[in-house]
Amino acid sequence: MLTDRFSRLFGRLLSRWVKYQDAPRDPARVTELAAARIELDEVRSEIAGERELLLVHAAPVRSDAPRVAVSDEGLRRLRVAGIGLDTNG
Repeated sequence: MLTDRFSRLFGRLLSRWVKYQDAPRDPARVTELAAARIELDEVRSEIAGERELLLVHAAPVRSDAPRVAVSDEGLRRLRVAGIGLDTNG
């Protein structure tokens, strides 16, 4: 479940990304581009911190889940299926 803070940060991230994308790529105005990039990176850091907090408070991974041995062939099939390729032919 996402927090209100994460949602606010995500909104800020989007607006800073748009600002960075729209910043002029003109050598005479490089400071504007740099400032926009700094703002974008700051919000990225904040949202990464919030994401870490969410992961820490997420439901713990079950340690009592049964372990299953998978052959090399089975593992290859799982990997191929994970990227959406047909394994039947």
